Amino acid sequence: MTLVRAVERRCACGGAVGPSGECAACRRRRLERVGVVERNILRLALAELDEASTPSRVVIDEAVKLAHWFAGARAPAFINGVLDAIAHETGAL
Repeated sequence: MTLVRAVERRCACGGAVGPSGECAACRRRRLERVGVVERNILRLALAELDEASTPSRVVIDEAVKLAHWFAGARAPAFINGVLDAIAHETGAL
């Protein structure tokens, strides 16, 4: 299964969702609280990580920049934490 499919089947970020609707990679943030912009930035970054043509650190840095420009004040740290956790979990870092 590709990371992009994992995003669609699991959490918005690709992490496993528990019975309470919380995701471990999202730092226990409930799915309803993940904004549309953040979710789409995560989808874009996960597609790039899945493709593996760009170094993981560059993908994460670019996603954090997008979050700075287009998402809320706390979004860059959230995006960084989620992508870092997923990259380590999948062995991309």
